[in-house]
Amino acid sequence: MNNKSYLIFWFSQMVSQLGSAMTTYALTLWSFGMTGHAMTVSSLMLCSWRPFVRLSPFAGVLVDRLPKKRLLLLSDTVTACGTLCALLLVRAGVLRLWHISLLNALAGAMSAIQCSASAVAVGLLVPKEHLPRVAGLRGFSNSAVGLFAPMLAAGVFGFWGLDAVILCDLLSFCFALCCLLFLVHIPETPSPGVMQIKESMHEGFRFLRSIPGLRVLIGYMALVNLLAQVTYENILSPMLLARSGSVRTAGTVSSMIGFAGIIGGMFVAGSRRRKDPVLLVFGAAAVSFLLGDLLLGAGRSLSCWLVAGFTASFPVPFIQAGQHVLYYGIIPRELQGRVFAAVNSLQTSTVPIGLLLGGFLADRVFEPLMASGIPLAQILARIVGTGRGSGMAVMFLCTGTLGFLLSILCGCSRAVRTLAQQVQELE
Repeated sequence: MNNKSYLIFWFSQMVSQLGSAMTTYALTLWSFGMTGHAMTVSSLMLCSWRPFVRLSPFAGVLVDRLPKKRLLLLSDTVTACGTLCALLLVRAGVLRLWHISLLNALAGAMSAIQCSASAVAVGLLVPKEHLPRVAGLRGFSNSAVGLFAPMLAAGVFGFWGLDAVILCDLLSFCFALCCLLFLVHIPETPSPGVMQIKESMHEGFRFLRSIPGLRVLIGYMALVNLLAQVTYENILSPMLLARSGSVRTAGTVSSMIGFAGIIGGMFVAGSRRRKDPVLLVFGAAAVSFLLGDLLLGAGRSLSCWLVAGFTASFPVPFIQAGQHVLYYGIIPRELQGRVFAAVNSLQTSTVPIGLLLGGFLADRVFEPLMASGIPLAQILARIVGTGRGSGMAVMFLCTGTLGFLLSILCGCSRAVRTLAQQVQELE
């Protein structure tokens, strides 16, 4: 793929995401150090997700009506201003948790604009035949950011403090801003006819309701996000710490998950063969649930957890590639801003639920269950063992089984197969 403009756009956004992720991680460390409560971290994350979900439909209207490049510049600049405020508060020694909550809400609102504008920009910059490879690049960048941001943030935070991490974030923003302003040209599409804002906001949802296959795909991805938040984002590290007693083990497995995502992204980005998008989405997800979640739950050694981490993360870029083919193939260009905004809103609506549900289920349901000694606990103990962390291991068994069955069921549905046929005909 020799699209220079997109490659510059992708690389600059990856650098900016790395800086933002470093700040997020450092603020998480700072917040936890201030309170000592994990719930504080979850609450701060919810502050960014709520405005993202609520404002996404309105953001889609803006993206379809206004120049995408200007919206990207605007959202990045406003987010950077919030980051600058955080730096000034840290330097003054007056940073408080409510400041972080407000800044997270601002970042979430701007992310709603940025995600929709970026999705439409990709469709304008890249020919359809290269969209699966674009998903591979995105998988590569997401995994690289997830792998390196905590390490870099922890190092900078430990040696130079929180303000140094935030300064790195601002420098990454300046780099991305210059690239977008001077090196990236995003073609513009004709604006839609004049329509009431409220009616225009509903246009994306109406389009999704009109195609059964999209409804199935979005509902499926919303459930996948819910399962991922319940386990991977909530209890993976606590489970590994409880079962191994080693911080190094938890860190090694997390690094393997990031590394596997990078390898999977490179594999997808380098592939030139066209593949069935339904198999990419649902087949890859089924493998991830079956070999990833189940092995993480049943495993009791580092080697087993490493294999599980690799098989859980490697298929993720394939899932993203299949989604790219289906979404960009069926959504008209003039509606992409509103439809992608609706997709983002619906698919991520389950994330806050998962954030709150994971810790509750672990502490109040599954850990007490495995400690109770009842017959069900004795049966499950033959698979996951006993002791601290065994209840969280059972949660991985549950998400792996549910996710695998859900993937097979949705992947075989007539609505999804019809969607794939429609996309092929439109090509």
